[in-house]
Amino acid sequence: MARRHRSRRVPSGQEEWQMARSWLSSLGVLPDFHRASYPTATVFDLAQSLRDGVLLCQVANRLRPNSIPDINMKPQMSPFYCLKNIRNFLTACTRDFGLTDEALFDANELFDVSDFAKVIKTLSVLSHTQFAITAGFDPFPPEDSGHDIQDEDLYSNLEDLALNRDIIDEENPYDAVTIEEDTKIYEDLVSYQKVPKPERQTSIEEKRKYVVAELLETEKSYVEALKMIQEDLSRIHTKFVGKLEKGCNDGGMYISPVFLEF
Repeated sequence: MARRHRSRRVPSGQEEWQMARSWLSSLGVLPDFHRASYPTATVFDLAQSLRDGVLLCQVANRLRPNSIPDINMKPQMSPFYCLKNIRNFLTACTRDFGLTDEALFDANELFDVSDFAKVIKTLSVLSHTQFAITAGFDPFPPEDSGHDIQDEDLYSNLEDLALNRDIIDEENPYDAVTIEEDTKIYEDLVSYQKVPKPERQTSIEEKRKYVVAELLETEKSYVEALKMIQEDLSRIHTKFVGKLEKGCNDGGMYISPVFLEF
């Protein structure tokens, strides 16, 4: 049975982030009961809903099934998994939907909400791809709308808000999904996309090429893992220093809770 949607048309007369929200809703990936769907929702509510990367991965799979087969559905406790979800989405954008690097945001720009305007831009470009249009979803902003460039001042304070609102504090629309709870970050760090062995290895040269390809893939995986570890540790210590400085500026009377938190 074909899946039914509330509406596939993006309402006009909205801010661009609201158009993005309507587009996500039309795809069926943003539930009605989510805070970002409320009439009183703000742009920060939408940003929070995207920070763990889950909805973005669902968007990719909605437009092209199984484009991202591995999604961590409950990554709130781990920036590592949030960033992995986001990066998987960005990879799918270039590999499966043909977006250029210029049309993409950086994973940290979403997770830190440091440039949410770029996130909206990426979603807009994705909405204009043939994959989305052929599926019957109207792009945003509409090509004939004469919509002005979005006001980036609207997003200027989101990063500060994100510092005080962890993703773990937000409701998760996928709590009902059954997943493996004991997934270990280490397993993701040491995993890699195994190079398939050729059905026939008719020469020493083919065997050598296979070994070299597998070595290269393994090293690429380790380099990516090291980058993610570095970013994760940098984020934690930056937040720690910020709170420690605040405690010191208050006379040093309230620094002990900072150490307990971290």
